[in-house]
Amino acid sequence: QSSQISFSPSLTDDRVACLNRLGVARYTKVWLTWEEPWWRSDPGRPFIICVDEGDTHMSSIMCEDVSSPSEFVLEACLAGSDADAFDTDPQRGLAAVLTR
Repeated sequence: QSSQISFSPSLTDDRVACLNRLGVARYTKVWLTWEEPWWRSDPGRPFIICVDEGDTHMSSIMCEDVSSPSEFVLEACLAGSDADAFDTDPQRGLAAVLTR
C-alpha cells in the first residue's frame, strides 16, 4: 500500500499548491450548558466563531446552538492550540479560551 494519493485525472498545479498549504491540527468538541441562552441576543447569528492568529499558531473556536427545550447548550469545536490546551487540562484550557 502506497502512502501517496493519486488523482485521475491529475489535479491542476494551483490545486496541488492549495493542498500542499493545508495543515493538520488537533480538533476537540465540547458541549457547554448554560442557565440562560446569552448568545441568542443576535437572532441572525446561529454560530459564534473566534479566531486567534498568533505568531506561531492559529486557533479557532466555532460554537453552534444545539439547545433542547429543557436546556441551553453550545457545542464548541476547538481547533489548534485551544484543542491542545483543553486536552491537556480541560478546566484550565476551557477557562483560558472563554476568558480571552
